[in-house]
Amino acid sequence: MALGIIKDRFKLFQQFIKISEGSVIEGICFGFCTVTDLSKISISINENALVFGHVYSEGFVEIKGSVHGHVSCGNFRLRTPSSTYDNHLLNATIDFSKLSKKFVGSALLPSMNEKVVILNLD
Repeated sequence: MALGIIKDRFKLFQQFIKISEGSVIEGICFGFCTVTDLSKISISINENALVFGHVYSEGFVEIKGSVHGHVSCGNFRLRTPSSTYDNHLLNATIDFSKLSKKFVGSALLPSMNEKVVILNLD
C-alpha cells in the first residue's frame, strides 16, 4: 500500500498525513514538495500507531508511535502541550530489524532504485 501527497504547487496551508492512534500501515507513506516551499508537508504517526515499511517526507515527520522500517525526512518534529521542537523524538520507536525480509519498498523513493523479485515458496 502507498499513502502519499505530491505537492507540486505552492499552497498557503500545510498539507499533512495523520496516522491515527491504533492504525497499522503496511507499505510506504510519503510526502513530496519543493525544497523552497515554506509550508512543507507533515507526516504524523500518533501513539499506538504502527507503520511497517518506509516513511519519507521532504518536510516534517512526527513520530509518537512506531515505525518498523526506515524513516527519511527533512526534519523530525515533536509537539507537546507547552512547545514545538524540531529534530527531537520522544517515546518513538524506529526499528529497521523488525521489517520483513520480504519487504521490497517502492521505486517512488530516490534511494530505492534496485529491482528485486520476491519468490514465495510456501
